[in-house]
Amino acid sequence: MPLLFLERFPWPSLQTYTALSVALLAGSIFSAYTTVTEQGFGVPDMDEPLPPAPLVGDNRGGLEHVTSDDVVGADTELATTVMWYLVTDSLFVWVLVNTAFCSLMLIAKMIQCMVFGPLRVSEKQHLKDKFWNFIFYKFIFIFGVLNVQMVEEVVMWCLWFSALVFLHLMVQLCKDRFEYLSFSPTTSMNSHVRVLTLLVSLLLGCCGLAVVCGLLGAAHGMHTLSFMAAECLLVTVRTGHVIMRYTIHLWDLNHPGTWESKGSYIYYTDFIMELSMLSLDLMHHIHMLVSDRAGSTTGWY
Repeated sequence: MPLLFLERFPWPSLQTYTALSVALLAGSIFSAYTTVTEQGFGVPDMDEPLPPAPLVGDNRGGLEHVTSDDVVGADTELATTVMWYLVTDSLFVWVLVNTAFCSLMLIAKMIQCMVFGPLRVSEKQHLKDKFWNFIFYKFIFIFGVLNVQMVEEVVMWCLWFSALVFLHLMVQLCKDRFEYLSFSPTTSMNSHVRVLTLLVSLLLGCCGLAVVCGLLGAAHGMHTLSFMAAECLLVTVRTGHVIMRYTIHLWDLNHPGTWESKGSYIYYTDFIMELSMLSLDLMHHIHMLVSDRAGSTTGWY
């Protein structure tokens, strides 16, 4: 397995990682706020007291009454400027990326508690293998195939692949849990409904990624669109495969008597979906090979 030493590295727990991420984000926001207010950036100084409202009938100085809308507008402008500073800074932007990673991990943990409960040893191992293989190959893809050199491009690809790896891991977990539940005679229908509901939600998430792919990929060239579309189609087909297998299993449970055609349906479903995924993966790798040899520019511009 690639990068085996990373799996054996003593990584911090999710609670520790979340606390460090929150502290890092808070420190970055405070630093950005200090920089913005000290250097100006066209933002009014929020520490200066507002001019007093004039008395009734008193026109001395011609001061206009400052309303609460003015204060809210100044706060909104300051928050926007601080956020823009965080996004455009080459160091603070990685804090935001780390915050996005941490948020996805917390969402995954919440899904695990609500849908799956405690994970089995085989499920944990499959998740680790899937995660580290994905990280290893996408690292090669970004810096070897795309040859990305700008920070903005690396950030965008990292955010894109973080959403993809989240979907891949959730689908892998649903697949492992389905295989376990399908062979357990004491499985309640509630367990099946929870996993199937999650699969449908993941399929909707794949549709959302397809929209992002169409909006961003097309604006950055056909090569970028093709790369993003291939990755999006792979996770969509994989999700659809698990949903179809689950549908066949639930139909068999509610079917009176013995369903003699079940084996044929399972065989052709696996054959068609696996063939589709392998074909997509093959075309994706051929595209990477051709674009790399041609020296095409395929990064985010």
